[in-house]
Amino acid sequence: MNTMQKKESILKSKKLLVYILGFGIIMLMIGSVLSLWVFKEEQNTETTAYEYNGYKFVNSNNGYILNINNKNIAFNYLPDELETIGHEGFKLVNNKYYILFDPAELNEGSYEVTKIKAILNYFGILGVPACVKDEGCSNIPVKDCSADAIYLKKENDKIYNQDKCIVLSYDNSGKIIDLFFYKALGVMK
Repeated sequence: MNTMQKKESILKSKKLLVYILGFGIIMLMIGSVLSLWVFKEEQNTETTAYEYNGYKFVNSNNGYILNINNKNIAFNYLPDELETIGHEGFKLVNNKYYILFDPAELNEGSYEVTKIKAILNYFGILGVPACVKDEGCSNIPVKDCSADAIYLKKENDKIYNQDKCIVLSYDNSGKIIDLFFYKALGVMK
């Protein structure tokens, strides 16, 4: 074989390699476009919606989403899951409420306290954490139900009024806090 034939053979090999690589890149691009189309279709699947007293809830990864006044609010429970929990009526009429708790059970950074604080904030109300007793309490106020307060009390699930307190008595804090928010919003009567 002479050098001219070797060069032609090498050129043919390189040309074949370029065609194979080009075909591979084209297939990769087509596959990418198709996968985007398939994943987009999966994301556009219909979400499950629920209705309660005229309010619409959408099931999402963050729980059940309720849109009120163009604000999305996430709940862990639907209202009909909470109907069996005893509850008295209440109104949030003041611009400040103490959030009472037993320091042996909760602290000012607990989920329950911060969630109630966030709910009050939603309504433009200042929530101030406070203990019901001195023992174990950090540098926050000690209050009782003679002050306007929301009292987080570890007992059976129910909401009731005691003096100036709205008592959120709970065995399952997630349920009682969702119930409190639904009632404050007027979703549940």
